[in-house]
Amino acid sequence: MVITCREKGQDTGRYDEQNYIEVSRGNWKGYYTITYESKNDSNNKMRILFADSTQNHVFYMKEFFTNDIMNGPMYVFSQDKLSMKGFMLNNKRHGELTFFNPDSTISDRNFYDNGLKTGVWEHFSINGILIRKTYYERGNFIKHEIFDRDGKYVRTRYRENLYDN
Repeated sequence: MVITCREKGQDTGRYDEQNYIEVSRGNWKGYYTITYESKNDSNNKMRILFADSTQNHVFYMKEFFTNDIMNGPMYVFSQDKLSMKGFMLNNKRHGELTFFNPDSTISDRNFYDNGLKTGVWEHFSINGILIRKTYYERGNFIKHEIFDRDGKYVRTRYRENLYDN
């Protein structure tokens, strides 16, 4: 599998798994991990985290590091299917964070700017219909726009918790 990075200005070759060699296996923060090191720069590492040492691919994550700081794409897999992908910059979420349903359709699309929620977040029904937009600016909640099951606008809420009256 070749991992590519869509973050503007990033070196996409750095995230090609073929450029990494395995350097260790073991437990880390409750996960069984396999750590790989870049053939070109020992400061760049890729780590795959499994729920347990069986590596049964029920749940696992793939992350990239530079000098022990998460920098690069991150992926979460469930039942060997991509369930989330995003990008980390200096240990903070940065750019688009996308969640997927088991059938690989998008369930949520969120955006971060250096760890702060930003822009328009979208939540989709299992049928792929947009059912909610949430707006953020520099980490601050602005509003929700709610849509019905057919994708037609219903109302706007200015409280972050959708379940408050």
